[in-house]
Amino acid sequence: MPMARSKRNSRRITVNDRLYRWYYTFDDDEPWWAPVSVLAEDNLNGAAAYACARYDGAVTPSIIRRIIETALNSGWDPDAAKRQSVALTEFEANCCFLGFPRLLIHNHSEFLCTLVEKDGLHMKIRCTDHPKAQELVTHCTLDFADCTQQLATAFIAFALDLGWQPARKSRDVFWLQEDHCSKVIASFRRSSEHERTA
Repeated sequence: MPMARSKRNSRRITVNDRLYRWYYTFDDDEPWWAPVSVLAEDNLNGAAAYACARYDGAVTPSIIRRIIETALNSGWDPDAAKRQSVALTEFEANCCFLGFPRLLIHNHSEFLCTLVEKDGLHMKIRCTDHPKAQELVTHCTLDFADCTQQLATAFIAFALDLGWQPARKSRDVFWLQEDHCSKVIASFRRSSEHERTA
């Protein structure tokens, strides 16, 4: 019988009434990489879910929860044998570490912001009060490093000024064109740099 994985250097988390154990290995030579593995507490020698992203923040329980939920939605069976382990794609891992999909509030309205990987990385935003209304989509390729709540809020404010109507019942999309996205991103980066140096 194979030996179960050690519980040292690990933490426990409960997701949907099931207990999991997660491992995070920090590497001094590559401190920007965040490799995480998760196993069911009652199957520590079984199938694992793996996620790795370029991330320099703290690995928190909310990140681990998103990794578990994403892996389960991608077909991970925590009761399966080890050979049936799954690794999240780079896109899925980045979304988990960066906190997407994400709910945010702007002018007393709640918006759901998701990342979409199709011919580059884009943000898709819709008002949760009007789920069948017009969506906002960025028409430019983003960097994962820029994908924050602050940038999403800046996109919303800019699009509203341009005439986006998030309550308008419509199947069409409000495209925030590349030149507009570039202005928002440049302004966002300037203000971020100013906050760091202040």
